[in-house]
Amino acid sequence: MLIDHYVEFKNISRIFHECSKEDGEYKEESKGELIEFLSRLDMKLIKDIKIILHIGKNEVDNCIHTPLELYKRTMTTFEVFKGWKDKESEILSILENKLLSTHFDNGLAVLDMR
Repeated sequence: MLIDHYVEFKNISRIFHECSKEDGEYKEESKGELIEFLSRLDMKLIKDIKIILHIGKNEVDNCIHTPLELYKRTMTTFEVFKGWKDKESEILSILENKLLSTHFDNGLAVLDMR
């Protein structure tokens, strides 16, 4: 499942870091580059990125589930309660997270993917 995309997640993390300033916020001038990169990914990876970002932002200190259980519960919550928009809208919502690299790396760590 997630582990199948380990290499892609490492690459995504690297790109998020390259497009980030030292304080973790992404460089506004990198927005076009990030949009172009994310647009080349399939929708499954876009969904995974959103789930990882959510986990990295919200579950760092209070995770009571196994990594796989947390991923599945979070994905189910998104699918049932939030739903998914078109790919372009989901990419733009990813870029609303100003701490992309920080939250993504936190999410990977919580999911034991670091």
